[in-house]
Amino acid sequence: MYKFLIVSILVFLFSCEDNSTHVQPIEKNPLPDIHFCNCADLILDSGFNWYYLSDRLKPFTGKCSTKQPDGSIIVERNYEEGKVHGDVLEWHKNGTLKLSMKFEKNRQVGEMKEWDTEGILEYHATYNVGKMDSLIYKRIHYVN
Repeated sequence: MYKFLIVSILVFLFSCEDNSTHVQPIEKNPLPDIHFCNCADLILDSGFNWYYLSDRLKPFTGKCSTKQPDGSIIVERNYEEGKVHGDVLEWHKNGTLKLSMKFEKNRQVGEMKEWDTEGILEYHATYNVGKMDSLIYKRIHYVN
C-alpha cells in the first residue's frame, strides 16, 4: 500500500502539465525622437540647466528655428543633450546674416561675428568657456 501511494504521487506529479500560457509583454514603439522644432517650443529646466520639449527628463537634441510669418528663418540653434551646442545663427528681417556664434554645452566659444542690415561687419570677438577672450573688431558709429 505504501508503494502504491508513492507511485501514485509520482505519477500525479509527472503527469501535471503547465497549461498556462506565457504572456509576452508587448513592446510599445516609442514616439520617434524629434530632432527639429520651433525654438519657442523649447522649455528651460533651470534645475537641470537644459532644454526639453515635453518630457522634463528627456533633454532635447537637435535643431530649432524661429521663423517670420513669411517662412524665412530668423534664428537657428543646435542642441545636444539639452544644451546649446554648435552653431547659433540669426538673420535680419531682410535676409542678411546678423549674427554667427558657437556654443559648447551652453557656453559660448570661438568666434562671434555680427553684421548690420547691409552686411557690414559690426563686431568680431573670440570667446572661451563663455567669456570674451579677445575683441578683434568693433565698428564705431560717429554722430555728426
